[in-house]
Amino acid sequence: MKAKVYRLEIHDSLLSCNHGFGRKICEIHLPELKIAYNGEACFEACKERYKGKHARSVGEIEVPDEVVRNLKSYIALRVSSK
Repeated sequence: MKAKVYRLEIHDSLLSCNHGFGRKICEIHLPELKIAYNGEACFEACKERYKGKHARSVGEIEVPDEVVRNLKSYIALRVSSK
């Protein structure tokens, strides 16, 4: 499945945001499934997350089917445990 790769600036708090102490991460977004993964977390995310000056598209990759199945299973587990 095709996925988009984004470079995002994230902040741990409002204070860090106000003072420009963000950090940059890479995030993989599977738009068909509305799932994102960034090495620290896997979560549901829509394309709106990647609009604005904090996000920059850096390309596309092909995600193997097995990885897609694992991400979908993880999201389903999180949703069912709520």
